[in-house]
Amino acid sequence: MGGLGCCLLTTGLLASPTLVNVASAATFTLVNLDPAGTGLNDPTVTAPVGGNTGTTVGEQATLVFEYAASLWGVVLDSPVDVRLGASFAPLSCSETSGILGSAGPTTAHKNFTGAPRADTFYVQASANALSGSDLAPATNDLTMQFNGQLGQPGCLSSKAWYYGFDGAAGPTEIDLVSVAAHEIGHGLGFLSLVSLYTGSKFYFEDDAYMVNLEDHDTGLVYPDMTDAERVTASTNTGDLHWIGGAVVAWSGALSAGVHASGHVEMYAPSPRKPGSSVSHFSNSVFPEEMMEPSYTGPNHDVFLSSRLLADVGWPLVGCGDGVVGFGESCDDGNNLNGDCCLSSCILDPAAAACEDGDLCTLGDTCDGAGLCSSGAAVDCEDGNLCTDDSCVSNTGCVNSPNTAACDDGIACSTPDNCSASQCVGNWSCDLDYFKVYKASKAKGTVFTQSSIVVTDLLETKIMILKRPGGFGSPVALDGSTVEVSGVGLACYKARDASGQPGFAGRRVLTTDVFGNLSLDLKKAASLCVPGSQDLLTPPAQPPAHEIDEYKCYKARVSPGTLKFAGAEFSTVDGLETRALVLKKPTLACTAATGVDGLTVFHADRNLVCYKTKDAKTTPKQAKFVRTDMLVNNALGQGQLTLKKPSLLCLPATAVDLGTL
Repeated sequence: MGGLGCCLLTTGLLASPTLVNVASAATFTLVNLDPAGTGLNDPTVTAPVGGNTGTTVGEQATLVFEYAASLWGVVLDSPVDVRLGASFAPLSCSETSGILGSAGPTTAHKNFTGAPRADTFYVQASANALSGSDLAPATNDLTMQFNGQLGQPGCLSSKAWYYGFDGAAGPTEIDLVSVAAHEIGHGLGFLSLVSLYTGSKFYFEDDAYMVNLEDHDTGLVYPDMTDAERVTASTNTGDLHWIGGAVVAWSGALSAGVHASGHVEMYAPSPRKPGSSVSHFSNSVFPEEMMEPSYTGPNHDVFLSSRLLADVGWPLVGCGDGVVGFGESCDDGNNLNGDCCLSSCILDPAAAACEDGDLCTLGDTCDGAGLCSSGAAVDCEDGNLCTDDSCVSNTGCVNSPNTAACDDGIACSTPDNCSASQCVGNWSCDLDYFKVYKASKAKGTVFTQSSIVVTDLLETKIMILKRPGGFGSPVALDGSTVEVSGVGLACYKARDASGQPGFAGRRVLTTDVFGNLSLDLKKAASLCVPGSQDLLTPPAQPPAHEIDEYKCYKARVSPGTLKFAGAEFSTVDGLETRALVLKKPTLACTAATGVDGLTVFHADRNLVCYKTKDAKTTPKQAKFVRTDMLVNNALGQGQLTLKKPSLLCLPATAVDLGTL
């Protein structure tokens, strides 16, 4: 982005501390922007003054700029050289007023590696310092220009620049070190990027300076204001405050221009003053600060102003060395926030959020003296009965599996115990498995269609029983036993009687010996009626039993859910022994009342019927031989011809999940 020029210092007394010019931690490289023979290259001979050993005007001005930069370099830290473009050419001036100098950063950057705050602009020099690399190597980091015409006819001829380093400018002299250090401060980030006229943010994002500005009247900070509110705040004299922690921590040295909270007043005159408003400390601040809007006398003290630069992200020299040095209220050996000692080596205020290093506490807060006080204990309860919940300070919540008794909510699964953090039951349903053979009425057997009201889990319908289509023989699997011997299921093809609403597809969650399976039901296909059976002798009515009628619906595994993986069983019933492979579920059968008119015995015990095929064995299994079976149930006596096994129906529970 193009130049961000800012901040004029105009003519408008301070005791100046004695500073030793030590090597800078932030190294400044001065880039001379003046043509030969002018400005910083002015060959006019002059005598050394106030520690400045230069012998020409250009040489003395150059040494002043380097010295002014070193005042900042003593306190700021950067692994990247700061390139300082400088000019000492004439600026706008008259006999009564004039611009002494101006400066600003060249570019601004956001979301770079090391940025303290996301989506926030930092001026070029501070962004370089934070990232540890030159983000705009083709440009100077800041550019400044000073009025080299000052003291000449037509330009404040009653004044003159003072080029000494000792702050000893006379009444008619203006201390160039003070003016240069002031303007360099702006270029380093002591400026707002918000438009004074519209209140709009720089490229619609926050900048590191504005996040520390508060309108005390409203209590709002700049990022939370509307554009119009920022315009109002910029002219709210006395109530535009700087709230950054590093400045507030040292605001006690001020006797004026500071709020009881420690917030420091910023320059907000009404009407606004372009180039000065917001980007300076208020001129009511006392003792006088270098970064006030008007020159009032020599001032080489960058201390409080450097704290402001720390608030906008600048690392400070010595901060992080573990020793509380000059200008620091703490130093814990690092440059991290969130541990009650800010990255600028200033104590976090009491109640500020921190992290005590214990993963078993939440809401830790600073005590204002550099210690992080533990907050409330972390609740590690995960709501799982099958885990023992605890907290370990260096790892956090630990949820260890246990073997407690539990209830998986499945009626046919008991007793239940915890295993691998889950409630696991032992499948034990007092309902038989049924091996279903394709069947038809035997020759000579008469079957009359009948109309029956059938009620099950899903609906009540009048159904037309058409003809026999299958027979379910109770079967033992892999050595299990048959629960109710002598009772099988005669299954009749069925349809809904005309004139009734069609069946709305339903989704049910079934649970059988294989686990959970989501099935989509299409329409009713058959009604299975319990009764007695015999191969040779017409059977009497079956003895007392608790096997329900079953209304069977065509079914498929719900799209997007786990498919059935298949299984193989050895089956033994009254007709044969056969190894079968289960392929996929094709029917879901719900306990119903209809033919027998009785109450459902076990509403929670249903059937899921899987399509089967013969398993591959050695030697190969013999084909099933057609067999006639005599049956006796609530529809009467009859004879069925069994063709071959086609389904294996497993006891299951079912939960209605609603219409598709």
